[in-house]
Amino acid sequence: AVHAGWTDNDNSYLWIDEPVYYYQGRSYYPITGRWNTANANDAGFRQGWRWSPEGNTNQGRRTLETQGEDNLFKFRCVWRDTVETNFTNCGANQIQTWDGSAYTCSNATTGTSNGQAIPNGIQIVDAWGNAWDTFQRNAATYANAKTTCETAGGRLPTATEIYRVRANQSLAGVSAIGDSTSTSYLWTMLPDTIDNTYVTLRVSDGAGSRLAATSTTPFRCVWPTTKGDAFTGRSCYGDPTAPCFTTGRVRMDKNDRAAVSVVAAFHECRFYGGRLAGTEDFMTAIHAGLPNGSQNDLWSSNTANWYNDGRGYMTVRWNGTGTAAFTYQNNTYRTLNVYYGYSYLPFRCVFTDEIR
Repeated sequence: AVHAGWTDNDNSYLWIDEPVYYYQGRSYYPITGRWNTANANDAGFRQGWRWSPEGNTNQGRRTLETQGEDNLFKFRCVWRDTVETNFTNCGANQIQTWDGSAYTCSNATTGTSNGQAIPNGIQIVDAWGNAWDTFQRNAATYANAKTTCETAGGRLPTATEIYRVRANQSLAGVSAIGDSTSTSYLWTMLPDTIDNTYVTLRVSDGAGSRLAATSTTPFRCVWPTTKGDAFTGRSCYGDPTAPCFTTGRVRMDKNDRAAVSVVAAFHECRFYGGRLAGTEDFMTAIHAGLPNGSQNDLWSSNTANWYNDGRGYMTVRWNGTGTAAFTYQNNTYRTLNVYYGYSYLPFRCVFTDEIR
């Protein structure tokens, strides 16, 4: 909005809805920002304008500042455009596709290996409609594993597709594709933070690791259920009979996805037609009763400055079912934190038709 010429009121700091990490125990306070269209050196209409968190002579006037949440500052509201007048909700076994003017719902088709699963064409169909090899295939490089599955009409799975059918998952009506002794790390389709590495996951407990593409490890092919243009239905992770949580114009996973790097999390959410949830998405859903808060630090899409020139991503946590009174805290139990992107943390995907 500033780049488009948003005019200044009186050069005062205004509340912004994003959190910030701040050094020495003053972490997670809200942040404020200001700009000044009257100042030729800080013209808000210029495309080159950007936030400056520092106020020294090298970086100019400070335009971002952390503040205590009980302080009084002015603010501005925003109303976002939406793609549709009414938000489209599809069923647990449906996909959502864009026809050029609106979203439509249609029934998903269950995946099938067409006799290509091993052994002997015997497949396992999971609770979300994906067909799997019954046995894991012999160790191969990433490229050879990918080619093998695609030649058989399938593909390598995402991390959460494996995670959903791990041996120790607890969702009703879900059968594992392995047991507690299945300790091989299997290839997934997700790239990791280091060039030419990919996420691997095991079906015993859903633990993940990164592996160079030239290394060899076992794998399973998956013949997935159909997926649409938007994140919904079987693409969500939660109870297979109702895997998505929807409030207003926000749709999110009901359960935490597999722990992976933030790069892999971005890729997985985009693959399903959604995006990695941000702090605002979490707050909206938690206030509306988002279930299954695990007290795990979950990736968000919000970046953060860290102490001593570090850069990371904000994480969010809560416990149980969300309430309207929930706020991000900086107390004895932190509900916001910051991690380097190469860490392995769970996450949730989100979809909204608001234009942001």
